[in-house]
Order: sequence, then structure tokens, then C-alpha cells
Amino acid sequence: MNRTEPTLTDITPTAAEPLAPMHMPSAAQISPLQVQPAPAPPPPRVQQTTSVQPAPVMVPVAPAPTAPVIAQPKPATLKLVFQRNIRSGLISGKKIELTVRVDSSRDLQALFKGYPDELLLAYKSTFADKTYTLRRSEFVRGAKFTPASLNELIELEERLQIGFEQLRRMIDIIEGGGSEVVFEA
Repeated sequence: MNRTEPTLTDITPTAAEPLAPMHMPSAAQISPLQVQPAPAPPPPRVQQTTSVQPAPVMVPVAPAPTAPVIAQPKPATLKLVFQRNIRSGLISGKKIELTVRVDSSRDLQALFKGYPDELLLAYKSTFADKTYTLRRSEFVRGAKFTPASLNELIELEERLQIGFEQLRRMIDIIEGGGSEVVFEA
């Protein structure tokens, strides 16, 4: 019988084999144990999103000498105001009136004192047989026009805007004094 598995007789001791006495070491043979505490785990890492900065220390300081404050003039406003009025006429249908004036935060009469009252606008209408003229003083005080048609009204408003730009350039020239202007091509 060829068995590779151990049998009961192979495992159990027989009477012929005496049990070896268990040997316990004596106290002299036991080396003293040195108990070392387990290393403490490192503290968990906390990531700070903000850096800690020391509080500023307030030290009284003498006020710095201040330079004199020079008042800067506020930029003056200049507005072109149109007021349209369309009324029904008794005989001829609609009557159109256009009132125009320049509003400014500065005194334009005083600004132009000593300068001749020049024409800002002079043209012959394409749509009607009319000639329009407008002096600077009339533009500043306010002027009233009665165009005969809507096309004539639109043309007049466009020409008044050109006259307004001309007035604005005049004001810039007077305020600029003897300045140098360079145009590049």
C-alpha cells in the first residue's frame, strides 16, 4: 500500500516514544524586555488657504506736508437743443416750427466778448426756395425756423449740427489761446 497521507499511527505518539518534557526557561534566562513606547503618529497636516500675517502696528506719524491743491476746472457742458413743433394749419395743412438753442454751463456771451458776431450757418435749401443764415449770437440766444416740409426740416437740423460743431471749435480756439495744432495726413 503506497499511501502518501499520514495515518493515525503516524500522528499519535506510541508508548515507545516518551514525551519530551516541556522546558520552561528560568527567570535568569529571560532577557529583560525594554518596552519602548510606540512612536506617536505625526500630527495631521492641515493646509492653510490663507497665510497668517501679524497684525499691523499703528505708529503715530506726523502728517506729510501737502502741496497746495489747485482746483481743476470742470469740463464745461455744451448741448444743442432742438424743439420741434408741428401744428395743424387752418388752410395749408401742417405747419412745422423748429426752435434751436445752445445750452452751456459757461457764459458764452462773456467768452465771445470782443470777437465779431460771425455767421455759423449760411445755405440755400435744396428742398425749398429759402436761404438760411444764423449768427453765433442767435445760436446762443435761440432761433426759430419754419421749414415748409419734413425734408427741409431734416436738412435744416443737419446743417444746424454742422454749425454747432463750428461753434464748439470756436470755443476750443478761444480757450486754447496760442496753442499749436498739428494735422497729419
